[in-house]
Amino acid sequence: MSEKELLLKGWLKCNTVIEVMGKPKEHIEQALQKYIEQIKQEKNLSVLDVDIAVTKKVETAKQEGMIDELWTNFAHIELMVNEPLTLMSFCLTYMPASVEIVEPVELRMKRDEVTDFFNDLQSRLHQMDMAAKKVKTEVVFLRKSINKLLTNYVTILLKGGALSAQQLSAAIGMQKNALEDFLDTLVDQKKVIMEGDNYRINDENGRTSQD
Repeated sequence: MSEKELLLKGWLKCNTVIEVMGKPKEHIEQALQKYIEQIKQEKNLSVLDVDIAVTKKVETAKQEGMIDELWTNFAHIELMVNEPLTLMSFCLTYMPASVEIVEPVELRMKRDEVTDFFNDLQSRLHQMDMAAKKVKTEVVFLRKSINKLLTNYVTILLKGGALSAQQLSAAIGMQKNALEDFLDTLVDQKKVIMEGDNYRINDENGRTSQD
């Protein structure tokens, strides 16, 4: 069925942008292609055109701690959907960076359709909220565990004598800038003392803990 015929049957013509980010570069390109193939298999949806951009390296990635490099890519996708509810489902499933309804200029929906739309939206949002809360709990637990593990690692290394941030970074395998932020926290907690460019265990804090 042609684009014009679909519009006459009440379908919506849309422009969307799907973006992915991660590493390595090959994985990002494969992931984006897989996304596009999945979209093409969706019911009540017809892909008209796909324009994939060139994969680019995120220049600010090294500022994010242990991440050495990140890559990003996106695709402009022109598609048709049979109704607003299908478009909403598409947005919640694939999380496009942007969506533009090109045609029709005006939309009319019956009361029952609007009711179904919001009920489905509410259900999807509830599922996403529950998933987000679960992930947040897991992230908090992992962050605490990693901080404790890293504290123990730094403590063991410094028991052998004072070390610089560069030396600790090489031993731990963590980028120097990110490690310095963590070491600043240990200094604030009086677990570690900074003397010049070197760090050492706060012996007084250790004796206080033993007492």
